[in-house]
Amino acid sequence: RDPFGEADEFALAGADAEACAAHRHLHADEAAGLYTFKGTVTTESNGGFASVRTGTFTPPLDLSRARGFRLEARAVKAGPRGRRYKFALRTSGSSRGVNYDAHFDVGADWQTFDVRFSAFEATWRSRPVLGAYPLDPGAVTALQFYQSKFDTGGVNPLFEEGAFELQVKAIEALH
Repeated sequence: RDPFGEADEFALAGADAEACAAHRHLHADEAAGLYTFKGTVTTESNGGFASVRTGTFTPPLDLSRARGFRLEARAVKAGPRGRRYKFALRTSGSSRGVNYDAHFDVGADWQTFDVRFSAFEATWRSRPVLGAYPLDPGAVTALQFYQSKFDTGGVNPLFEEGAFELQVKAIEALH
């Protein structure tokens, strides 16, 4: 399944709307799928984030036999400390607006990240949701990436205003 081939939505606050749409590109050398999420993010006008989400998976993805996700990614516009991105899931059991977020810190070189389901936290607008249902890996209805000033319950220590670009070469179930 090509999840971001179904990308239907992006959100932004204080970001350049035209630049924040996710684009699917083919890597010229390998003809392999490469997802690029890029734009310009600013904290003006109470902003500070941009995100892109897949369409709703129908039926939901059943990842109950997996331990999480393996991502292969790089931050083209990373700066010397790299960038922190969020990878989020929605499930059929989650309330409207509740995401399960995990973050990963990425630099300019290709890196592989194992993001275990145990690393995902229930959030609403980057705030922890106490009493939320636990993440159900057997009912994943959408995937989402964020570039955000906000970390779960705090501020992203690697946030920088300006241009960002995340390239993702692989999103796989981690077994």
